[in-house]
Amino acid sequence: MNIDNYNIFYITNVLEETIKLQRNITTDSPAANRKVISICSAIRRAGANVSIISLGRGRCKNSIRNYQVTQAFVNDIPIVYMRYFDLPIITHLVSMISLFIYILNIANRKSIFIYYNFSLHYLLALFFCKLKGSHCFLDLEDGYRHDQKEIRTLPHKFLLSIYNTCCRSGVILAAEALREQTTGQNSLVCYGITDEIKIYHDWSSYPLQVHLGGSLLEDTGAILFLDTLEILSTRNPDIFEKLRFVVTGFGECAKKIDLAAKGKMRGFLTFYGNVPLTEYQQIIDNSHIGLNLRLPGTSMGATTFPSKVMEATSRGVLLITTKVSDIPLLFDENTAVLLDKATPESLASALESIAQNPSKAAEIASNGQLLMRSKFSAAAVGDTLLRFIYENTTLSNPHP
Repeated sequence: MNIDNYNIFYITNVLEETIKLQRNITTDSPAANRKVISICSAIRRAGANVSIISLGRGRCKNSIRNYQVTQAFVNDIPIVYMRYFDLPIITHLVSMISLFIYILNIANRKSIFIYYNFSLHYLLALFFCKLKGSHCFLDLEDGYRHDQKEIRTLPHKFLLSIYNTCCRSGVILAAEALREQTTGQNSLVCYGITDEIKIYHDWSSYPLQVHLGGSLLEDTGAILFLDTLEILSTRNPDIFEKLRFVVTGFGECAKKIDLAAKGKMRGFLTFYGNVPLTEYQQIIDNSHIGLNLRLPGTSMGATTFPSKVMEATSRGVLLITTKVSDIPLLFDENTAVLLDKATPESLASALESIAQNPSKAAEIASNGQLLMRSKFSAAAVGDTLLRFIYENTTLSNPHP
């Protein structure tokens, strides 16, 4: 593939640990960060010039701190962080204009821009890239939600329609169901890239560690999780000699989990909150079981794919999951524990079964790890992505 004369720019909000500390940002997603960085590394490994342009912003704390444009490296991938002014309302304008000014100096007809989701902050840059004749792709990770009221989804639908209009080169999807939110562009589903690191999990002794992480919302199963612990504490309290539970992340249910960990579930539930990437990976590597509890009846469960699933299974963690998104397309009963129903009773029964037969659980975890590594290695995914980008920049007309 002759794409040597092209430069690929991945526009996102990836946050490397040093920048997070400098800018006092705690509202990022470690799994999403890892997915973007690993994808860029894979594309670079496949032979392309790729850089990351990050907004470098977090949830506004009204500190009135002003952070200038800066650069860092991760896995030999350059990341340029835009200016970030931590002041309500103005912060959004500053991010938008900072990105636009930066793009103004690099965009040309041999530039390839991949926009991670359809952020309002990217719009000025997107319009300029379109006018300049650059190739624009959309990486659609989270579509608009069907289960929200029309008045709430309308702005998201309108914004996504703008990106679909401008990103005609192609769209990279996080799940099959997102195809219905595109407008006919050539598309490719990319779930992520597996870790190649070998982690040893000792299943021969108790307690086994169970991890729940990510966005802690009712739709992602946070309440289901707490209700499960209530059931276990009532009907099978001895199980807590065999299982320990740890939770990381943030969201509207974080306080409830924290209170439970400090209260009646103290001793077998620990809440860490949003932790640095190195600590997060240590928690994953020390865990035997990972939970993905997104509720099938919600739009989030249908139109997003949890990137933490790839991360956990590739590192030898046993996945317990609801049957959401593309999960049933990737896993079966030999490679993961698929819950028949997204209920506390179903999850409690699955955990009890694992606690009684850890050797069987270890076998399923190993099978899941082999599956992930065989299908989603960095070499395989990088070649597939670069071929998709190359074919669509060759065949598409980048001119406005």
